This record gives sequence, C-alpha cells and structure tokens, in this order.
Amino acid sequence: MRRINRLPTPNLRSVDARPVLGALHSPFPDGEAPRAQPNSYSRRDFLQAAVVAAGVTAGGAWTASPALASQTLGGAEIDDLVFQGTVIGRSSVAVDVQIDASNVRRLGFTSATTVWRDGPVGPAQIAVGDNLIVHTNRASELTRGWANIARVRGEITAVTESGYQVTPSDAEQSGFSGPIELTIGSGTPVTDVYTGSLLGQAPVVGALVDAVAYMHDAASANGTLVGVAQPGAIVTKAPQAPGPTVTRQTVQGATPDITYCYVTFTYQGIASNYSCCNGCGRCDCGGTNAASSLAWPALDSSCSCCDFTCCNCSYGCTNQVLVSCGQTVVVEDMCNGTTIGLYVRDCGPRQNGACIGGAVCAHVCDTCGYTRSHPVVDLTMTAFSRFHDPASTYCFPTNVSVSVLEPEC
Repeated sequence: MRRINRLPTPNLRSVDARPVLGALHSPFPDGEAPRAQPNSYSRRDFLQAAVVAAGVTAGGAWTASPALASQTLGGAEIDDLVFQGTVIGRSSVAVDVQIDASNVRRLGFTSATTVWRDGPVGPAQIAVGDNLIVHTNRASELTRGWANIARVRGEITAVTESGYQVTPSDAEQSGFSGPIELTIGSGTPVTDVYTGSLLGQAPVVGALVDAVAYMHDAASANGTLVGVAQPGAIVTKAPQAPGPTVTRQTVQGATPDITYCYVTFTYQGIASNYSCCNGCGRCDCGGTNAASSLAWPALDSSCSCCDFTCCNCSYGCTNQVLVSCGQTVVVEDMCNGTTIGLYVRDCGPRQNGACIGGAVCAHVCDTCGYTRSHPVVDLTMTAFSRFHDPASTYCFPTNVSVSVLEPEC
C-alpha cells in the first residue's frame, strides 16, 4: 500500500451503489461472518466520553463550545450541532453539558425534545453524571439525546446470578478496563449473529456477545438489543470483497505549467459504530472530536498486525488505500443520501484480525433493502448519530471516498 498525501477533498463524482458489507472492531474469531438483522437486534457503540467537571459547576461561568459547522456535501445539509459530553447540571427546563475542561453548553428543552435513556424517555429523566450524545439546534435547544448508551462486546467468561460477566474486547477504544456485568431482561431479543434468528438457548460461557446496552456504571450494563455467537456456531462465508471504483481528475497547480492528479478511491461496504472514550483511539476520536471522527483500517504498512500499535488491518480483505490521521473521508449513506466528510482518528475496522484475532471482513449487515458484507469504516457513536439513530440500528450501507494526490493522471 502507498501512503498518500493529505489534502482537501475535491468535488466527488457520485458512484453507483452496489452491495457490500462490513462490520468493525469485534470480538468474533477470524473468518466468522455473523448476519445481523437490525430490526431484531442492533449493535450500539457506547459513548464513553465522560469528562470530569474539573472545577466547573452548574452555577459557574459558561462558555459556548465551538459550533460544529453546518456543511453541505453531496446535497445533504447537516443543520444540528452534534457533540458528546457529561451532564453537570440540570433543571426542569434545561441541562448543562460539559464537553471538555473549557466548554460547557446550556441546552433548553422543548416539547419536541426526545431522549434515549435505557429506552425512550422525556428530558426530565436526564440525570447529572450522564454521558450524553447531543443534537441541538442553533437556538441551543436539545432536539435529541442519548444517555449512557454503549456497545458492549466481548466474551462471556461467567454466568452470574443476575446475568453474565463479559470481558470486553475493545478496551483501548471504549475505556472499559475490567469485566462488565451484563443483564438481559426477559423481554430482550437475543439473536444468533450468524442467522439473525432468535437464539434457541441461553448464552453459555465462551460465547461471544455484541450488545447495545445502557451503562449503569463502568462495570454494569443492561443489554437492550443483544447478539450472540455460541461456541462452535456454524459460520457462513461472505462473497469476495469488491475492489474500489477509481476516478482521476486533473487539477491546476500554482502556475500554468504545473498540474496534479486527484485520484479518488470509492469503496462499497458498510459503516458501523464503535466505542471511543475521551482521549482514546489512535489520534483521539472522543471528546470534542467525537462528532467528526471515524476509524480507517489502513494506517501502517511497515508491520503485519492489526492491533492498536500497528494498523495494517485491511490487507486480504478490502485492501484499502493507506492514509494518515486527519485524512478526510466522505461517507455516503445509501439509505437516505446523507453525505458527510469525517476525519480519520482511529484504526478499524478489524478486517483481518492479524495478531489479536476478531476478524470481521465477512460480517454482514441487512438494512433498508441492502445486504452488504465487508466493513470499510467505523464511526464513533456520536458521528454515527448524524446518519441514523444509534439506539435503533448499528450499521448502514455506504460508499466511502478518499482522495489522494499523485504527480500525474
């Protein structure tokens, strides 16, 4: 793979959508291809972007956080401001959200405000200490919010009195440093990740779990949508990953005798969400970066692993072009046409699982009339919320485009 120069993304031609799929950082063993049915269970990345109040109180001075600029890419305009933070104060009409040590926002409630907090609730249920994904309008009113939503993934290591002990597989991103006590209510659908059908028996020790959950605290969660791979489950292989569509465009340089070539690689697959806590990820995908961050599977070429020190995760799967932190990737949602430019700030999806396992190259996602396999990008849960409700689906079919500069076309 070649390392590319980072530069502004030019106008991109639209590319025909074709089926392809993927999933991301995952606990599943190499070569497995779980099939997900978003309507029966959804995978959620949890938002672990807790920021300590650090001397700022609800009655202190307030500073407006930098607004996430409205942007138009591919005709899809994003009007809401989107960020994540910690609730440090509230009243019956407003909530105070700390984004980082110097940015606090006070957001008013309206009759249209919707909140997910272990299910749909009114804004009055938001509590001090909640980790909150926020959508707000330019009048500083909370339009949508998701409190303490998490994606819990890992291996069941014990069956407990109240549920299951899960050892997380993605501690480097999520910030979970120890086992999680996962409870699953009697009415919660538990699905076989390979077939999409309801699981015929209770999960057992050694099973791999991928759950959307409400986090009570860092060590306990309530699974609201749960997928399970039982030990010895039969795996269905997905088709070969398609190659990218490549377009070239000549660009005039600083003088008439200088020209460059923009080469745009467009990959078809699925975009999913994942957990990134404040200060976590390869280049800090949490905190104030959460709404604009994604993970890309090819950041290093001088190593042969796919882990958190060596990001060579795409070879043998989609073989995506090598980029660096900060590279712009244009993500197009094939379900609703939303198109947003996001920045590479982490490593993933774990397509080949080299060195640590958990390959997801052939994972499958069925949604909005598409069936695609092979992951191409992972979005932080906050960035994912700009496309879809992270409490109701965990993936969507996508075309992702990245442009590189070459001397000539």
